[in-house]
Amino acid sequence: MRLGEVRFRDTDLTHAWYLVAQYAQGTFEQRFGYPTGYFYLDDKRSAQPAKILMREAQPAGVVTDGCAASLGSASLSGFEGGCATGCMGIFVIGFIGAPFFLISILDRFFRLILRSRVEVHLTQAGPDVTASFSFYGPGGYALRSRYAQVFEKPALPATLGFGAPGQAAGPQATGPQPGAEVA
Repeated sequence: MRLGEVRFRDTDLTHAWYLVAQYAQGTFEQRFGYPTGYFYLDDKRSAQPAKILMREAQPAGVVTDGCAASLGSASLSGFEGGCATGCMGIFVIGFIGAPFFLISILDRFFRLILRSRVEVHLTQAGPDVTASFSFYGPGGYALRSRYAQVFEKPALPATLGFGAPGQAAGPQATGPQPGAEVA
Protein backbone atom coordinates (compact mmCIF):
# COMPACT_ATOMS: atom_id res chain seq x y z
CA MET A 1 0.00 0.00 0.00
CA ARG A 2 1.36 3.40 -0.90
CA LEU A 3 0.81 7.00 0.05
CA GLY A 4 0.77 9.68 -2.66
CA GLU A 5 3.98 11.55 -3.27
CA VAL A 6 4.71 14.18 -0.66
CA ARG A 7 6.62 17.33 -1.61
CA PHE A 8 8.79 19.22 0.85
CA ARG A 9 9.18 22.70 -0.65
CA ASP A 10 12.55 24.44 -0.50
CA THR A 11 14.09 21.61 1.51
CA ASP A 12 17.25 19.63 0.92
CA LEU A 13 17.50 15.84 1.23
CA THR A 14 19.21 15.86 4.62
CA HIS A 15 16.58 18.01 6.31
CA ALA A 16 13.70 16.09 4.71
CA TRP A 17 15.29 12.81 5.87
CA TYR A 18 15.45 14.09 9.47
CA LEU A 19 11.86 15.39 9.34
CA VAL A 20 10.46 12.05 8.18
CA ALA A 21 12.73 9.97 10.45
CA GLN A 22 11.81 12.01 13.51
CA TYR A 23 8.09 11.55 12.86
CA ALA A 24 8.49 7.85 12.03
CA GLN A 25 10.41 7.07 15.22
CA GLY A 26 7.71 8.64 17.38
CA THR A 27 4.79 6.86 15.68
CA PHE A 28 3.39 3.52 16.78
CA GLU A 29 0.33 1.48 15.92
CA GLN A 30 -1.89 -0.19 18.49
CA ARG A 31 -5.03 -1.08 16.50
CA PHE A 32 -3.45 -4.29 15.21
CA GLY A 33 -0.50 -4.19 17.62
CA TYR A 34 0.95 -7.66 17.02
CA PRO A 35 3.73 -8.42 17.64
CA THR A 36 4.44 -5.00 19.13
CA GLY A 37 3.16 -2.13 16.99
CA TYR A 38 6.36 -0.15 17.69
CA PHE A 39 8.70 0.73 14.85
CA TYR A 40 12.41 1.56 14.88
CA LEU A 41 14.78 3.04 12.32
CA ASP A 42 16.83 0.25 10.71
CA ASP A 43 20.25 1.90 10.52
CA LYS A 44 21.79 -0.88 8.41
CA ARG A 45 19.23 -0.72 5.60
CA SER A 46 18.45 3.00 5.70
CA ALA A 47 20.62 5.02 3.35
CA GLN A 48 20.80 8.58 4.56
CA PRO A 49 19.64 10.90 2.94
CA ALA A 50 17.77 8.91 0.23
CA LYS A 51 15.99 6.05 2.04
CA ILE A 52 14.37 5.42 5.42
CA LEU A 53 13.40 1.93 6.51
CA MET A 54 11.28 1.54 9.63
CA ARG A 55 10.90 -2.03 10.92
CA GLU A 56 8.54 -3.31 13.57
CA ALA A 57 10.34 -4.16 16.79
CA GLN A 58 10.45 -7.90 17.45
CA PRO A 59 10.87 -9.13 21.03
CA ALA A 60 13.76 -11.53 21.57
CA GLY A 61 11.72 -14.31 23.21
CA VAL A 62 8.13 -15.22 23.80
CA VAL A 63 6.03 -15.26 26.92
CA THR A 64 6.19 -19.05 27.12
CA ASP A 65 10.01 -19.34 26.98
CA GLY A 66 10.50 -19.01 30.74
CA CYS A 67 7.64 -21.37 31.49
CA ALA A 68 8.95 -23.97 29.04
CA ALA A 69 12.41 -23.92 30.67
CA SER A 70 10.86 -24.34 34.13
CA LEU A 71 8.77 -27.28 32.98
CA GLY A 72 11.82 -29.00 31.54
CA SER A 73 13.77 -28.77 34.79
CA ALA A 74 10.72 -29.85 36.83
CA SER A 75 10.33 -33.02 34.79
CA LEU A 76 13.81 -34.24 35.69
CA SER A 77 13.34 -33.62 39.40
CA GLY A 78 10.31 -35.97 39.49
CA PHE A 79 12.48 -39.07 39.05
CA GLU A 80 14.10 -38.53 42.44
CA GLY A 81 10.89 -39.84 44.07
CA GLY A 82 10.87 -43.04 42.02
CA CYS A 83 9.75 -44.24 38.64
CA ALA A 84 6.00 -43.84 39.28
CA THR A 85 6.40 -40.27 40.50
CA GLY A 86 8.70 -39.42 37.59
CA CYS A 87 6.41 -40.97 34.99
CA MET A 88 3.38 -39.21 36.49
CA GLY A 89 5.35 -35.94 36.44
CA ILE A 90 6.28 -36.37 32.79
CA PHE A 91 2.65 -37.24 31.93
CA VAL A 92 1.27 -34.14 33.69
CA ILE A 93 4.00 -31.88 32.34
CA GLY A 94 3.33 -33.28 28.85
CA PHE A 95 -0.30 -32.20 29.04
CA ILE A 96 0.52 -28.85 30.62
CA GLY A 97 3.75 -28.20 28.74
CA ALA A 98 2.59 -29.24 25.25
CA PRO A 99 0.17 -26.30 24.87
CA PHE A 100 2.91 -23.89 26.02
CA PHE A 101 5.35 -25.30 23.47
CA LEU A 102 2.67 -25.15 20.75
CA ILE A 103 1.86 -21.53 21.63
CA SER A 104 5.58 -20.72 21.60
CA ILE A 105 6.04 -22.22 18.14
CA LEU A 106 2.93 -20.52 16.74
CA ASP A 107 3.94 -17.16 18.24
CA ARG A 108 7.39 -17.33 16.64
CA PHE A 109 5.85 -18.33 13.29
CA PHE A 110 3.21 -15.57 13.25
CA ARG A 111 5.74 -12.96 14.35
CA LEU A 112 7.86 -13.85 11.35
CA ILE A 113 4.89 -13.77 8.94
CA LEU A 114 3.19 -10.60 10.31
CA ARG A 115 6.19 -8.34 10.79
CA SER A 116 5.63 -4.92 9.26
CA ARG A 117 7.79 -2.21 7.76
CA VAL A 118 7.56 1.28 6.30
CA GLU A 119 9.87 2.38 3.47
CA VAL A 120 10.36 6.01 2.49
CA HIS A 121 12.31 7.01 -0.62
CA LEU A 122 13.42 10.63 -0.94
CA THR A 123 14.46 12.27 -4.21
CA GLN A 124 15.64 15.80 -4.91
CA ALA A 125 13.45 17.61 -7.45
CA GLY A 126 15.02 21.02 -8.00
CA PRO A 127 14.76 23.01 -4.75
CA ASP A 128 12.14 20.56 -3.41
CA VAL A 129 12.29 17.00 -2.10
CA THR A 130 9.74 14.38 -3.08
CA ALA A 131 9.01 11.51 -0.68
CA SER A 132 7.23 8.28 -1.59
CA PHE A 133 5.93 6.07 1.23
CA SER A 134 5.36 2.29 1.05
CA PHE A 135 3.68 0.28 3.83
CA TYR A 136 4.00 -3.49 4.29
CA GLY A 137 2.30 -5.84 6.73
CA PRO A 138 -0.79 -5.29 8.89
CA GLY A 139 0.94 -2.83 11.24
CA GLY A 140 2.27 -0.85 8.28
CA TYR A 141 -1.16 -0.74 6.66
CA ALA A 142 -2.65 0.59 9.89
CA LEU A 143 0.03 3.32 10.05
CA ARG A 144 -0.81 4.61 6.56
CA SER A 145 -3.69 6.77 7.82
CA ARG A 146 -1.46 8.42 10.43
CA TYR A 147 1.20 9.23 7.85
CA ALA A 148 -1.50 10.53 5.49
CA GLN A 149 -2.83 12.89 8.17
CA VAL A 150 0.62 14.35 8.71
CA PHE A 151 2.21 14.43 5.26
CA GLU A 152 -0.58 14.85 2.70
CA LYS A 153 -1.51 18.31 1.44
CA PRO A 154 -4.16 19.79 3.73
CA ALA A 155 -7.60 20.63 2.39
CA LEU A 156 -9.14 23.93 3.42
CA PRO A 157 -12.65 23.91 4.86
CA ALA A 158 -15.35 25.36 2.59
CA THR A 159 -15.70 28.54 4.70
CA LEU A 160 -12.02 29.33 4.22
CA GLY A 161 -11.81 28.30 0.58
CA PHE A 162 -12.12 30.67 -2.35
CA GLY A 163 -15.62 31.23 -3.70
CA ALA A 164 -16.71 32.01 -7.23
CA PRO A 165 -14.76 34.71 -9.07
CA GLY A 166 -15.83 38.14 -7.87
CA GLN A 167 -17.30 36.77 -4.65
CA ALA A 168 -15.58 37.44 -1.35
CA ALA A 169 -14.19 34.43 0.47
CA GLY A 170 -15.26 33.48 3.97
CA PRO A 171 -18.48 34.20 5.84
CA GLN A 172 -20.60 37.09 4.66
CA ALA A 173 -20.54 40.18 6.82
CA THR A 174 -23.68 40.93 8.76
CA GLY A 175 -24.57 44.39 9.85
CA PRO A 176 -24.57 47.75 8.09
CA GLN A 177 -22.76 47.88 4.79
CA PRO A 178 -20.45 50.81 4.05
CA GLY A 179 -22.36 53.70 2.47
CA ALA A 180 -25.76 52.46 3.63
CA GLU A 181 -28.00 54.67 5.68
CA VAL A 182 -28.52 53.71 9.29
CA ALA A 183 -31.96 54.52 10.69
